[in-house]
Amino acid sequence: MSNTTNTESMIYQGFKHLIENEHALFWTLQLAGWGALFVVSSLTLTLFYNEPSMPYIAHNLVKASLGVLFTWPMRLAFAKVWGEHELKRVLVVLFVTLIMSILWTFIIIDLFQRMTGEFIEYFDYGGWFYSSIFIFMTWAASYHGVKYYLLLQDEHQRLLRIRAEQQHQLLKRSEAENQAKLAKLKFLSYQLNPHFLFNTLNSIYSLIGTDNTTKARDMLSQLSNFLRTTLNNSEDILIPLKQELDSVQSYLDIQKTRYGMRLFVDMNCNKSSMAARIPIFLLQPLVENSIKYAISKSLEGGVIRISSEVVGEKLAISVEDSGILTSSGRKSNTESTGIGLNNTQERLEVLYDDNFILKLTDSELGGVKVLIEIPYSEEKYE
Repeated sequence: MSNTTNTESMIYQGFKHLIENEHALFWTLQLAGWGALFVVSSLTLTLFYNEPSMPYIAHNLVKASLGVLFTWPMRLAFAKVWGEHELKRVLVVLFVTLIMSILWTFIIIDLFQRMTGEFIEYFDYGGWFYSSIFIFMTWAASYHGVKYYLLLQDEHQRLLRIRAEQQHQLLKRSEAENQAKLAKLKFLSYQLNPHFLFNTLNSIYSLIGTDNTTKARDMLSQLSNFLRTTLNNSEDILIPLKQELDSVQSYLDIQKTRYGMRLFVDMNCNKSSMAARIPIFLLQPLVENSIKYAISKSLEGGVIRISSEVVGEKLAISVEDSGILTSSGRKSNTESTGIGLNNTQERLEVLYDDNFILKLTDSELGGVKVLIEIPYSEEKYE
């Protein structure tokens, strides 16, 4: 079986090489065609007339050889007018074919008489001439058929090359767009760290200024834990929700050290949503907004609620707070957006195009509710 396959492969490769080499193909078909004429003439005319002697067979061989010689200039003439107008090409083909047929006819008749000793009457020349016309017209038609076939193959290969190049360019463009998207996502993610770091260091500085060194040390320790958690995941664009919640919890531990009993956190996350992948640092800036614009400005602090659930093929996440309690009463903090929310909007647009929801509504807790819906996925973004 293996030998058969190898033989077929060698035949295919040889045929492919022959098709690709026009000069070799011409001579292969030329010799095969006139060789076939020699065989057919020997089996039909010579044997049919019971004349299998050497002069007759030799004449058939000479006739085929002259065919090879006479059709060589025909090829040159056809190739010279190949790019001309169709009418001119047709006239040249007919004229050249007719002239070569006449010359070939007279020469092979003369050689036949000389080689066999037979005499051909002039009224028999017509039969010889008609057979010559048929043979040379067949050769001309075959030449053009092969030529058009080769052109068709060249056009097919050209189209394949163009398509392959287009696909290559498409892949390169897609890769460039993906790289640009990843770069932008990473830039937006990294933009959050300095923002949070500045706020935290400012809080630690405030604690040191009040001689509350114990809380300052606790906050520094918690900051160290938070940075360790986030930096370990900094190369990932999407991470499991549970991992993001752990990072948020580290952030909230830092804030609880600062606000104490004024900050209450309600985690209301469905277990089935924990494996869902979300953009890294998606929740932390939203929680930071609630602390900055609601908890820190409220006389009695407040509540931050983080919720998540899987709804069909979507992951719904929300961060809401209890708003601001001032001397004039409780009010919503809807005017607070900040860099975190703008950053979140931009990151979701880059990653999901239009296939997401980000909206602000009033929370039943009294403040603002940020709702995010994104496609549910457990696959890692690469």
